[in-house]
Amino acid sequence: MAAEEDGVNSADASERSGWLTGWLPTWCPTSTSHLKEAEEKILKCVPCTYKKEPVRISNGNKIWTLKLSHISNKTPLVLLHGFGGGLGLWALNFGDLCTNRPVYAFDLLGFGRSSRPRFDSDAEEVENQFVESIEEWRCALGLDKMILLGHNLGLSLVQRLRPDFKRKYSSMFDDDTVTEYIYHCNVQTPSGETAFKNMTIPYGWAKRPMLQRIGKMHPDIPVSVIFGARSCMDGNSGTSIQSLRPQSYVKTIAILGAGHYVYADQPEDFNQKVKEICDTVD
Repeated sequence: MAAEEDGVNSADASERSGWLTGWLPTWCPTSTSHLKEAEEKILKCVPCTYKKEPVRISNGNKIWTLKLSHISNKTPLVLLHGFGGGLGLWALNFGDLCTNRPVYAFDLLGFGRSSRPRFDSDAEEVENQFVESIEEWRCALGLDKMILLGHNLGLSLVQRLRPDFKRKYSSMFDDDTVTEYIYHCNVQTPSGETAFKNMTIPYGWAKRPMLQRIGKMHPDIPVSVIFGARSCMDGNSGTSIQSLRPQSYVKTIAILGAGHYVYADQPEDFNQKVKEICDTVD
């Protein structure tokens, strides 16, 4: 494994306590440097070459980005973490997924090691800020097209540090590496967390559900829905998407033995299914 890392601006060195310190156990002090160290501990176990860098977008913001190297002209796979997470949570997936195409992962604007700007209070404007930041990121890297793989963009709160997270990553770590990483991701200055709050109503329901607009997607864009068979969220979303896009490709895939965090519960099966989907794209 080899890694390269470009410099970041001096603001990253500031130490700030975040929004969760009032109700999470204070395991240790936090700062952006603590988050950097926690991420590095996770990425040391990634079995392939990668490069880390901040990708600059508008308004002085940056998107913290990981690129796993592969000499290929195939369409890159882009991994998008869920609420309260960061790119490090894909650690169980990087090695398999980068075997035959470039793979990118990044921290959403407002999360992880990306910039933490002030978001609008209006749900639609917040959504636009997220979408525009991803589009700017894509353009900055010169990606003409990509396979986008996202997880858990509702409010199933990963920052509550579910006790089974340590077990999910036990094949890579026998200590608190992952839970410490999640902790430091979520106790920085609140930004994306506030944005998601502004996009939802109580109990985590979206103010502007994507399902109500999914039928407006270009019909040529294929959609695959992967879910854990033991998850409280079943495959009904895939069925609904299919009914709303009757002329488009929509496939629903269940991973046996996996719960909501399907990519970590059964990583080998998950990685295989993702590779099969990617193999349908040049």
